[in-house]
Amino acid sequence: MTRSLRWLLVVAVLFSMTAVACSEDEGGEAGGSISVTEVWGWSSTPDRGAVYFMVENAGEEADRLVAASSDAAPTVQVHETTMVDGTAQMGEVEGVDVPAGGSATFEPGGYHVMLMDIPEPLEVGSTIGVTLTFEGAGDIDVTAEIREFTGEAMAEDGGM
Repeated sequence: MTRSLRWLLVVAVLFSMTAVACSEDEGGEAGGSISVTEVWGWSSTPDRGAVYFMVENAGEEADRLVAASSDAAPTVQVHETTMVDGTAQMGEVEGVDVPAGGSATFEPGGYHVMLMDIPEPLEVGSTIGVTLTFEGAGDIDVTAEIREFTGEAMAEDGGM
């Protein structure tokens, strides 16, 4: 094999690998524009817990978190904490919008992923896997580190 033919073969292989990598990055409708960071959780009771995180949308189209699941709990819902007559109330929401070029924050006292009917209490320092489902981006798997539950933090933040 001549030197120029080997060089051409190497260039062709590298080009093919680059084309495959680029097409995988584009993924679903959101084009890989959704990223999830700062993921953590806590167990507020032996059978309930919550997961918090930041969602960034670097894309040009809005997306929406519509569901979540976890092997750590048989029931997982997207919730929002609201204040009604000075009392924190939690409830399931159909989804949380993530604007194009923007973000959505999941934090105590606001949006969160609620873990219910947990078969075993979540241990501080352990990690759990959570799958977040977006309308456009599809499923994104994240890992949440479990932190210590503090009632004072809950009182300051107004709820889960």
